[in-house]
This record gives sequence, C-alpha cells and structure tokens, in this order.
Amino acid sequence: LYVCLGDVVGYGPFVNECLELLFTKEKHLYIGGNHEDMYIAGTCSERCSPLARSFFEKTYPLYDKKFTHFLNSFKQIEKVDDAIFSHTFGDRYLYPDSDFGDLMLHHQDDEEVYNSEFFFFGHSHVQFLKVLMPQMEGAREKTFVNPGSSGQNRLDKGLSCYANYYPLKKSNYQ
Repeated sequence: LYVCLGDVVGYGPFVNECLELLFTKEKHLYIGGNHEDMYIAGTCSERCSPLARSFFEKTYPLYDKKFTHFLNSFKQIEKVDDAIFSHTFGDRYLYPDSDFGDLMLHHQDDEEVYNSEFFFFGHSHVQFLKVLMPQMEGAREKTFVNPGSSGQNRLDKGLSCYANYYPLKKSNYQ
C-alpha cells in the first residue's frame, strides 16, 4: 500500500508532475493536507506562513485544474488495520516534544482513533517516531510516526524521508 500524508503541492514548480505521479500509483491511500486544501480553494489560508504564501502565489498559476477532482478524492483520515493515517491530529503541528497525551485526550470520544496503536501523520515535515507507554491498566502502547518529507525535509535538506510500515497481519485495505 502506497500512502501519501499530504502537502504534495505548494512548494515547488512541479505541481502537475507530482500529482500525475500519484495518479498512476496502484493500491494507494492519499491523505489531503492544508496545501491540497489551498489548491482546491484557489487561495492561501490566513494561517499560511510567508514562505508558503510565496510558493503558492508562484506555483498556483502553473496548477492544471484537471487535478482538482483528484485532490478532492484525498481523505482526511483513514484507519487501516491498527493504524490511523492523517495529515495532522487536532490541526496541530506535531514535533518530538509535543504533548501526545493531551492529543489522545482530544480524541477519547472517537473510539476508532483512540484505540488504535499506530498513528502516521505529516504536516510539520519533521521525521520522528515516539512511543507512549500505556497509563491505564489494559491500555496498549501508542506509536506516533511522522515519516518526514521527500520534498520539504525540515531537518536535512539532503535527505528524502519516508517510513515503511509492516502490519503483523496482511492488510485487507482496498
């Protein structure tokens, strides 16, 4: 399963080429991020950084609108086996020192999310893995993974970051 956690567009001149590449992948899961939302809307959000705004203003005119339907098909959050895939949780930028316990409290009413064991997300473009040990009897540990970014690595511009996830059982994801 090929998974993309969002922010495919918005930071370089090859917007259409990136989308074309994704469009050709078989057995995929595409999660939309804030940059995809901007391309769908055709405008930068108020929360957009000056750098992201500058890139959007330069790259949006190059964007082929035929991809809008494709971008609209990207999901916001998806559960596959025991893993949750989302661009972000609680619309937050998450880093290794973020309070993940607080984040789980935010999702305690969503049993599917709360009871999952693995959480994959992007948004901050910073690669890390963090494991939270259970605080209650019978609870499972939770593993949070930001695979980083192939095009916007924030720690070392010379690396393309990604993660491999191998579920213990064969996935039935279509």
